[in-house]
Amino acid sequence: LFFALLFFSVFTLFSSGIALYVSLHPLTQIPPLAGLAYILKLLDQNTNFDSLHWFEAVTNRYAEEEEKLRDKLGNAKKGVKVEETQTALLTMKKLAAYRQEFELLRFSFSGARIFFKD
Repeated sequence: LFFALLFFSVFTLFSSGIALYVSLHPLTQIPPLAGLAYILKLLDQNTNFDSLHWFEAVTNRYAEEEEKLRDKLGNAKKGVKVEETQTALLTMKKLAAYRQEFELLRFSFSGARIFFKD
């Protein structure tokens, strides 16, 4: 029960940290990511964390959102307002920025986990 509660709290902390990460400079997030990697290693929860496939799920979510927007833009008829097209393009740019930030988060976390490998 203790490990389940701790794992849930670490997962909640990590998933809520993504919103905080987007608004901060990437270098300010390295210590918390290293701390999370250390806690996962200390409690031997790396395999359980990997089994969540959290990084893959978020990446798939961004890909699905981008695909929906591409379909929306591709199926747009000539009668579509210019504002709607501009809004869709801005949303695509925003998703691309979020995806890049998430990739930086993933790489930073992966790098932090290397310090605590066996």
